[in-house]
Amino acid sequence: MLLNTHSPAEAKSNQPDTSGGFVDPAIGGAGWVYEAKGKRDPFITLVTPDGRIIEPPKPKERTEGPPRLEGLMYDAKGISYVVMDGEVFRAGEMVGDYQLIRIDSNKVIMQKADQVFEVELTPP
Repeated sequence: MLLNTHSPAEAKSNQPDTSGGFVDPAIGGAGWVYEAKGKRDPFITLVTPDGRIIEPPKPKERTEGPPRLEGLMYDAKGISYVVMDGEVFRAGEMVGDYQLIRIDSNKVIMQKADQVFEVELTPP
């Protein structure tokens, strides 16, 4: 016979910490996905070789209109991703005030309030 010797508090403390990320259901809960939105790049140094402190770069200010589509990874049979204004998104997520409705092979469909926008991927 197997007995549970952990209190509820101990059992909870054994659960994985998901702060700063989430368990992605697309991978069957088998892994943890790091969520980098709003966090600084850990590979950019904040101190020069001579010991001076460097100010981290300021976040980009948004311009008016839909976000800029910088790249996309389209999968007709699976989950597609886009890069907009330097961040990665999936269909259904919010990009600022815009909801990302659909990702096609060369464009995205977005909605803000009652307006629908089509943003095409253009060469650099």
